[in-house]
Amino acid sequence: MDGENENGRRASTSSENGTSTDRRKSEDREAYVERMRKWYLEMWHSEAKKVKQQGDEMKMIEDSLIDYFTMVAKAGVSWGPLAIAMGLSSIDLAVIRRDCKTIDQQIKWVLMKWRHIMKKKGRSGNVDADSVINCLERNKAYGALKHLNENVLKELGKEWIDTRPAELIEAQALTDLHGKEIPGATWSQDDPSTSTVDSEIPSESR
Repeated sequence: MDGENENGRRASTSSENGTSTDRRKSEDREAYVERMRKWYLEMWHSEAKKVKQQGDEMKMIEDSLIDYFTMVAKAGVSWGPLAIAMGLSSIDLAVIRRDCKTIDQQIKWVLMKWRHIMKKKGRSGNVDADSVINCLERNKAYGALKHLNENVLKELGKEWIDTRPAELIEAQALTDLHGKEIPGATWSQDDPSTSTVDSEIPSESR
């Protein structure tokens, strides 16, 4: 009889232990799921904030570049050579020239095509104000960089530092002062964007 009671107590204890273990496992799983849920929410919010910030930055950069190229266009400086340096083809430029009649539309299309090129290269996550600055600096668009520096970069908490030798910076400042040269007109290649559209676009794409 005592043996039966002892066996009953053991069975009861074992059952309670099993229930307790299952409860802990369930609680651990719920806690893990909750932690993961919070992690995903934080990640999504962080990514959404990053995407919005990049979009806001690019809009400010775009507007400032439109202002710059509108200003220098009066002196005959074109965005064409810079667009070529950014990876656009002469056909891209001819199409943009044909379909976009104003500089603000043209610059928007140039930047849109450039972002597409960056995406194809697997760099879409880095298309922000910094990538634009780096691209302009690589292509020696110092006038455009100077304009961005004076009008928009500080507002974004950024700054472009001109690392050229002091004599070059001073020489450009003097030519700017006397109006003999427009800042940014440092590209040596011809501007293919001024070519006739019909000669640039293959017949099958017309």
